[in-house]
Amino acid sequence: MAATDVDATVERALDASKVGHKLKAVSVGGVQRYILKAGYVTKLGQMVKNWKTRWLVLLDNGQMYYYKREVPVGQEKPQGELDVTRDCVGILTGSQVHDQDLVRWPEDTPPNCGFALKMRSGRTFFMACESWREAERWIASIAGVAPNVRYEDGGDAVRAIMQSRPSVRRPGENKSHVDLIPDETKTEVDQDGNRVCYVHKVVGGMVIKEKHVIEKS
Repeated sequence: MAATDVDATVERALDASKVGHKLKAVSVGGVQRYILKAGYVTKLGQMVKNWKTRWLVLLDNGQMYYYKREVPVGQEKPQGELDVTRDCVGILTGSQVHDQDLVRWPEDTPPNCGFALKMRSGRTFFMACESWREAERWIASIAGVAPNVRYEDGGDAVRAIMQSRPSVRRPGENKSHVDLIPDETKTEVDQDGNRVCYVHKVVGGMVIKEKHVIEKS
């Protein structure tokens, strides 16, 4: 199947779903990826335990980068990076961090205006945000690409955020709006012998893989 046929199928899927705007695309190592969330946070350092402002970027494949300042992804080397999809094993809300007395948030930062990521390596990343709404947006976006997370409360706190986050959609979008992220131009044959390609749906921060049949067997 030619790449142009795959492109046409993806475009039809986008049109059929009445998508208003695609997520911003970036090139990472020559591969097209999409930004799920980006913005400034205040991050706790690993070696020197002080709080520093960092520009944080989360991609649709679960890669997370942080920079000293806002820069386009790929333009310069990040200060650090995390593979959220592979290595994140826990997400804590700011209130959970506060209740467990894990860290002292920056001065004038309410307990619910942050979040923490527990990694497979044993390190925990603490991030403070400018508001509880922004913290919830980050939590919802990260939870959607972190399949290995085990929640201490069974996921109740994050699930409540996911269910109450209409603001994870862009302003002006209605509740039926979803974003679709087309995969790279690849096809495969499914178990029924049909040639298919895949499109990722991002709904309220959750990434869902959707199959589209290009050619039936």
